[in-house]
Amino acid sequence: MNPKQKAILQPAAQRSTVGSGKQLSEILKELNARGNKKFEEIRSSMRWSLKNVIVEFELEENGYYRNKIRLAGRNISTNGISLLHSSFFYPETPCRITIPLRAVGYADLVVRGTIRRCTHWKGIVHELGIEFDEAIDMSRVVPRNEITKGRDEYSNPELLSGSLLHVEDSKSQREQVIAHLADTRIKYSSVESVEQAKKLMQSKSFDMVLVNLDLPDGSGVDVVSWMRENDNNAPAMVLSGKSAGQTLKQVGEVEISGILPIPMDRSILLLSIADYLSSKSSRNRDAA
Repeated sequence: MNPKQKAILQPAAQRSTVGSGKQLSEILKELNARGNKKFEEIRSSMRWSLKNVIVEFELEENGYYRNKIRLAGRNISTNGISLLHSSFFYPETPCRITIPLRAVGYADLVVRGTIRRCTHWKGIVHELGIEFDEAIDMSRVVPRNEITKGRDEYSNPELLSGSLLHVEDSKSQREQVIAHLADTRIKYSSVESVEQAKKLMQSKSFDMVLVNLDLPDGSGVDVVSWMRENDNNAPAMVLSGKSAGQTLKQVGEVEISGILPIPMDRSILLLSIADYLSSKSSRNRDAA
């Protein structure tokens, strides 16, 4: 089994500067409740919640890193991370973050970045928005075999580019995806079966694949399994109209990049694929 399949964030084992356990959970709960009341936000990548995760944080000064402290995470994207701290840090300060993983064969993920904002919430709690110097591979950071949920933000379609293969036998579903991608720069291709997908990918590569869970000659999981067996590591998302439990059972241990529910919401689709099909300039712009 590819160890990347099991790459998920380590739960917090130590206390952060704003607390731990139940105290930290309550802070995150209040912050998320506050965030849900905010207006929609344009982003170029999806944010993933960090639950009970502690990272190591260091400030850079004169080319050296100092003051290693443990901060609680709030959310993370390909481009940045949101952390909670007990005091103020100046924006535009370079830093380094070490994210603990428990994937066999992988060391902790060390990322350099810059503090873009430091916002006081209440009491001693401040929220840091940190932009990574380089986009990270989200498959190393969050478990992707889960149903993607809606959020109070949306992706700018003009920032999305690359090639996408849609494996779908339903004409109406294909037309819906085409309509959702209308304002993007994504090059869309489609096939209607497992065998057609295999044949096309033998002669052409794609930056990303969307595949329906149920196809006339098999399962979308068969497509992704074939890709991995043939060293095709392109991100693949499964589209499913089944319940979360049924979908996850059928997907099993196959290495996918996420699950999108049918019927499909445009904002969720664009945010989900933005992790993989955003332009380089947009990936380097957003902090979590």
